[in-house]
Amino acid sequence: MKNQNAVHIRLSSNEATNLKRDMLSGQMSSIRISRTIQNFNELRQRELEIKRNLQKGMRELRLDMKKVEELLPKVNLPKILQKEDEEEGVERKIIKEISMDTSLEEQLQEIQNRLNSLE
Repeated sequence: MKNQNAVHIRLSSNEATNLKRDMLSGQMSSIRISRTIQNFNELRQRELEIKRNLQKGMRELRLDMKKVEELLPKVNLPKILQKEDEEEGVERKIIKEISMDTSLEEQLQEIQNRLNSLE
């Protein structure tokens, strides 16, 4: 290293000032970026903690609901009522599918037809 010759470049005061300004602005940008990354990491940690708490709460809720279901008496519905419940579920699915596929006027006409068929 002692054998190497140093090379000096002469800069005008404006150029030196601009270079210093550019270096300082680069440092400021780096500091801002590191601060942003740090804030992101903190927020991410909070988010993960909230998610863990939510999962824990949901797990506890599920266990509580299972306990309540075990404590409640089971209802034995006659087969006729069970079939009606199943048919209502199918009809609800059909209504949802139809409402997504048709326009508003067609939906109104279909509802009117259903009302007429019920009467």
